[in-house]
Amino acid sequence: LEPLLAALENDTLFKGITLPDGSKVKLSVYADDTTPLCSDLQDLQRVEYWLNLFSAASGAKINKSKSEIVLKNL
Repeated sequence: LEPLLAALENDTLFKGITLPDGSKVKLSVYADDTTPLCSDLQDLQRVEYWLNLFSAASGAKINKSKSEIVLKNL
């Protein structure tokens, strides 16, 4: 999982969200739960790109029955 998280953090096309204090956040991670924080459709597409690449390289799959996408202001 660490290579996927590093790729997302280092991806300059994945912007994440801006907090009220001006700081940027791309991911919320706790144990094996990961929440990418997307600010627009491009962010969502970048997350999908990295998930597909990681899945192809590692054989790991997203458990879709335990996953959800929450849209706010997209």
